[in-house]
Amino acid sequence: MVVSVQFEFMTAFLIIMNCMAIGLEASVEPGTATFAFNFVEHLFVLLFFVEWCLRLVAFGWTWLFELNNFLDTLLVFLTGILMKWVLEPLGVDIGQFRMFTVLRALRLVRLVRSVRLQDTFRELWILIHGLIICVRPLCWVFVIFYVILYVFGVMTTALIGYSDVWEDDEYIQSLFGDLMKSTFTMFQMSTMDTYFFSIVRPVMEKQPHLGPFFIAFVLLTVFVFWNLITAVIVETAFAIAKQDQESLAKEIQREKMDELKMLADIFLEIDKDGSGDLNKYEFFGALDNPKVCNMIQILDLSRSPPQEHIHIHCLEPCPGI
Repeated sequence: MVVSVQFEFMTAFLIIMNCMAIGLEASVEPGTATFAFNFVEHLFVLLFFVEWCLRLVAFGWTWLFELNNFLDTLLVFLTGILMKWVLEPLGVDIGQFRMFTVLRALRLVRLVRSVRLQDTFRELWILIHGLIICVRPLCWVFVIFYVILYVFGVMTTALIGYSDVWEDDEYIQSLFGDLMKSTFTMFQMSTMDTYFFSIVRPVMEKQPHLGPFFIAFVLLTVFVFWNLITAVIVETAFAIAKQDQESLAKEIQREKMDELKMLADIFLEIDKDGSGDLNKYEFFGALDNPKVCNMIQILDLSRSPPQEHIHIHCLEPCPGI
């Protein structure tokens, strides 16, 4: 039951309903329907705990040592059992920490992993897996980005914030008055905000020589850097798509090998004399074998009497036999 897709869909449904309940509680006035929301939260904590116990019984304690299962366990216990069944009965105010319960939505990644080989969810898995794989390279990309913002922030602070031209201008000083303000302003400019009309053009009225400076910043951050981030994500997505195709091919090959192994086992079982051939009597006797009957039913074959002369020979043993 635990490894079935239906179980994963049921868990996903509970997670979505829980997130909707959390969002509804956040949308109403504080203190509205407190008992109802509290009851619903306890119910979801209980259901998620039962789900976690079922997985633990099915897979054993070693199941916890996988990273995704360990993180899933933290979400169940920290955002549920710890807050609702431990801290809240002890009288601890958990109002400020209630927002973390919405992190349970991250558990939906488990569902996507379970159905990743199905065509309907394949693209969704590629996107989510791509974001997960991109975390490390994106961290380095953001480090480089912050270095760029820092360099331009220092330059704009010296060129604009400390300039005598803007010494008495409170608006410009609020944007370029110190390094922190300048760095944040340059970040807003990198997002192509309207600061080009409210900052760049007013600055160029008194300091027109800074035009090439702002153009260089836009070219570096907008047209190069943001496209670099997109390229990293797209390249990772293509690599994951190729990897999933290879995984799917291996899965199909494994299923074929399992089927051949099963057919070989059935053949050896109904070959009573061990000659490697099936005579007429062995073949008709095999029709009463439960395994053969099940195979006939799966293949939707007819059990009508075959021709008089029957001679079935196993040409070569299957792998592993």
